[in-house]
Amino acid sequence: MDVSGFSRGLDRPGLQRILTKLAELDVIVFFKIDRPARSTVDFAEIMRLAEHQSVALASATEPLDLTSSTSRAMAKVIAVFAELESDTIGMRVSSAHEHLQPRGSLHRR
Repeated sequence: MDVSGFSRGLDRPGLQRILTKLAELDVIVFFKIDRPARSTVDFAEIMRLAEHQSVALASATEPLDLTSSTSRAMAKVIAVFAELESDTIGMRVSSAHEHLQPRGSLHRR
């Protein structure tokens, strides 16, 4: 089972499988820029590692040519907003848990 892109760091099993095979790849295709990582630092590191191995990155849904410096910069901006969204969702979930806990409305599985 893989770990969500919400998790910080590059130690997720699925991502590690890809990163350890970079020398064998020409391109990594992902659904959206926020799928490989929800941290701007992590996404920048994935971009750096891929570039070091001459592996192209491609989004299936966003029209960016990540081989150009302008598109790489735009991808980083998108990653900033993905990180913001991830943090906002985390705060909402924590707030909901705090709100429901005292009322006994939060059931643990």
